[in-house]
Amino acid sequence: MGTRRFHSAEPAQLSLLIEAQVQMKEAFRFLVAGCICISMLAGGRAAAQQRFWQGNSPEERVSREVFRLVNQYRASRGLRALQPKRELNAIAMQHSRDMASGRLPFSHQGFNERVAAVRRYAKIPYKVAENLYANTSGHNIALLALKGWLASPGHRKNIEGNFLFTGIAVARSASGEFFITQLFVGKKE
Repeated sequence: MGTRRFHSAEPAQLSLLIEAQVQMKEAFRFLVAGCICISMLAGGRAAAQQRFWQGNSPEERVSREVFRLVNQYRASRGLRALQPKRELNAIAMQHSRDMASGRLPFSHQGFNERVAAVRRYAKIPYKVAENLYANTSGHNIALLALKGWLASPGHRKNIEGNFLFTGIAVARSASGEFFITQLFVGKKE
C-alpha cells in the first residue's frame, strides 16, 4: 500500500485528513494483527504451515514431506489443501510413538481413543480418518508412503476426502523403522 498525497487542503480539512490517516494506520495495524492471528489459527499458508515441523530431525523432515506431497496430490485433483493442527500432530505423535516403541502393533488399534482426543478441541461436528505407514528404508519414505496409500482404495479415499485439517507425526523405533500416522479431520456431512 503506497503513501497517499493530498493537494490543496484547507487547515480544517488538513486536520481531518491527518486524523483520518492516523485512524487508517491504526485500523491497518489492527487488521494486520487480526490477519496474522487468523492465519495462525487456520494453519496459515505454506510458510506458516512449515513451522509445525521446524526441526531438522529425519522424523520432522519426513512429516514435512508427507504434508507437502499429500497437499500437492490434493491440489492436482482440485481439492483444497489440508491445514495442519498442532493438536492433531500431538494425537498422531502419541500413536506413532506407541507403534515405534512396541506398546501397540502397527495397526489402527486405539483409533476410537484418538477420535475421542479430537473431540476435546473440535468446535464443529466432525469426522476423522487415519492413514498409517511403516518403513525401514531411510530414503524417500514420504513418497513411498504416499504411493502406498494411493494404491489402497481406503487410504486414497482418506487423502481425497472432504477434510479440512490434518495432523502428521513420525516416530522411529530403536531398530530404525519409521512409523507415520496421518489424521484427517473434517466437518461431518
